[in-house]
Amino acid sequence: MKKAMLEMYNPKYVDDAERKTEIVMNEISVLRDVGTSEEKIRDLLVKRHNMTPTYAQRCLDYKPSSNTVIAL
Repeated sequence: MKKAMLEMYNPKYVDDAERKTEIVMNEISVLRDVGTSEEKIRDLLVKRHNMTPTYAQRCLDYKPSSNTVIAL
């Protein structure tokens, strides 16, 4: 367990986690744009990204704060 905690502070781990989050959020956006149901998106996230259904639902429920700055 100690190794896992240290790994979380590894810059490579952080970059990988941020990249995976970006990929998942982009995938959700695209699937919503083409009219895929929330239930189907959740099932796809579970299968494609090996997520638990609960975590997949949290990803679907995530709404960026209004303070989030988006660079164009």
